[in-house]
Amino acid sequence: MKKKLLFISIVLVGIILITFTILLLSGRSFFVKKNKMYFALAGPMTGRSSLHGTRMLQGVRLFMDDFNKTNKDISLELLVFDDKNDKRKAMQIASDIVSNDNVLLVLGHYGSEPSAAAGEVYKMNGMPVITASATANIVTEQNDWYFRTVAENRFSGSFIANYIYSSLNIDKVSIIFDEDYYGVSLVKAFEKTALELDLKVMSKWGLHTDKEDIDKNLQLIINEIKASEDPGAIFLALHGEESAKVVMSLKYPGTNYTVVGADALSSEACFDYLKRSHMERIIPGYHTDNTYALSHFIPDLSNEKASLFRKKYLNKYFQEPSWVSTTYYDAIFLAAEAIERAEIQDVKNIRKQRKHIKEALTRMNSPESSVMGICGSIYFNSIGDVNKSMSMGVYQKQKLLPFYYQYKLVSETKKETLKDSLYSSHDSITVDGKKMEKFMVVYTGIDINQISNFDIKTLTCVLDFYIWFRFAEDFEDRHIEFTNAVHPIKLNRPIMELKTDNIKVRVYRVKGLFKIQHDSHKFPFGQQAARISIRHQTIPNNRLIFVPDKLGMSDFETEKRNIDCYQDTVHKPIYSGKYLEKSIVDYSQFNAVIQYKRNKIVLIIKFFFPILASALMLSFSYFLPLSMFSVRMLILAAATLTTLFYNIWLNLFFPLTYTPYIEYVSFGFYALAAISLLFFIHIKKLLKKNAKEKSKSSVMG
Repeated sequence: MKKKLLFISIVLVGIILITFTILLLSGRSFFVKKNKMYFALAGPMTGRSSLHGTRMLQGVRLFMDDFNKTNKDISLELLVFDDKNDKRKAMQIASDIVSNDNVLLVLGHYGSEPSAAAGEVYKMNGMPVITASATANIVTEQNDWYFRTVAENRFSGSFIANYIYSSLNIDKVSIIFDEDYYGVSLVKAFEKTALELDLKVMSKWGLHTDKEDIDKNLQLIINEIKASEDPGAIFLALHGEESAKVVMSLKYPGTNYTVVGADALSSEACFDYLKRSHMERIIPGYHTDNTYALSHFIPDLSNEKASLFRKKYLNKYFQEPSWVSTTYYDAIFLAAEAIERAEIQDVKNIRKQRKHIKEALTRMNSPESSVMGICGSIYFNSIGDVNKSMSMGVYQKQKLLPFYYQYKLVSETKKETLKDSLYSSHDSITVDGKKMEKFMVVYTGIDINQISNFDIKTLTCVLDFYIWFRFAEDFEDRHIEFTNAVHPIKLNRPIMELKTDNIKVRVYRVKGLFKIQHDSHKFPFGQQAARISIRHQTIPNNRLIFVPDKLGMSDFETEKRNIDCYQDTVHKPIYSGKYLEKSIVDYSQFNAVIQYKRNKIVLIIKFFFPILASALMLSFSYFLPLSMFSVRMLILAAATLTTLFYNIWLNLFFPLTYTPYIEYVSFGFYALAAISLLFFIHIKKLLKKNAKEKSKSSVMG
């Protein structure tokens, strides 16, 4: 009885120790209470603008879920407030938020009018606020408690005027704007720059979108534009729904109006309204094709970090992220970083905690103190705004794609070298006093013909594919480098070359040996990925960016091969000057990753056969007569040596620093062999004992 209790006690202690070890290895603690940090999210959760509120919430939740899973000490908590995108309601909930002694920081509001109204309450009560959507200048002006992570209208309006004049080569424009903070601030900046550029404003119409006769007034404006002999480009400083109505009235096959809108035209709410059009449903792009819209985020121009964010968002919400979701993901990321830098753990007074967080945000005032978000580097100027470029998109087949010419801000360290670069005066613009340099967008597509000669030892395969480039000006594709090709590949003459208006397309066929991506941790169960990576050898990423050609790459091929395309940056050292001084140059790199599914059954049989054969040999030994101890030991030794030599071969074949799945199976066999050895020895002893007892009884008999 005592031995039984001792055995049970040992087992229980063992279980407790194993459980405790697993908890430690998992990095989770159920004994330490996390410190809860509360944020408020204020936006239009109901009403006409509720889609924006939903996207705000989704972006914030996505970050919080990841943060709370990985952070051991802090748990982010969210309190959601509905302002209905109304300034009176915004002031009311702002009062509720500042009176809540748990809330450390506010994210929002969505619109400029609610943000400006609520901002007075936050300023009076010392509450830090981050908006990632309200772009009117008044939001952050005269309010050092309000911060903004997207470009403001003073910058946006000036940028659009420059773009129309310099990139679209249009010298006349007509303006339709909303007579609120958003529209007025956009038009003010636009007209100031238009005057400097000699961009002539032909007509200008203002609207009050909250009035009942808005549709009637809008139709009168449309009629005037249609009656005009040459209205020039149509600049829309309107909100989403009104922008959509103008596009639907002016843009359809047979018309040639150039419509350019601010960020509201690139919003999901605007595009959803456009898609309700009968003709847009029948013919995608009927109204929207070749409509230009400014955006805070176009995924194709972003890096691998943005590509991973997009995948996470798709997996969670089953839809593409809008720029609103993306900018508010960055906003909560910035807020969490500010709390960490504020070091408020030992500060008990809530007003002092909020002040420390505000000061931490204010100190993020240079590239060195910035936070790298999905949309780029975030740091603030003296009034709480960011220095951040915007992207000009163009709608094609209901997709907002980057136009062929983009601009990025020139950093202070590059301003002096700009005059020595290859740029002409037409390659740079000045926006709100900031220098921006022009770069070319080259659409790149891949169509796989065949994947062959997959070599697991060298981690290479032969790829046969078509690659094409679509661009708007001269592009030296002869200098393309396939960065992961085993042997250098040169593009010779294209097999096809097309030109439509100012757009060129060149198609090449390529076949070569490429390195593959392989997750050997799960070998042989892991999925292999063939990868094609290219960069230009002479043009850096401040002059050229490759983007995936979503329109050119067929949906069938993408689905069939599971191709993931994105662009990132590669860094290359160059040496110049008398003393060969080293500097780093960044190049845009286009990547196409093709998930290559192999026959798992064949792989498992092929790589597990030696271990399986050894296990069968060992199993066979259990069916031998009990007296055949020597034969059993020979089979055990043969099976163990077979597995051992196979392990040695695997280690020579895969010189890895970690343990793949197949080795764990080998370890399992070794454990089984050890148990079998003990079992065989025990049987041998029992047989000897029985033999001795039989001999004794025969002697006595």
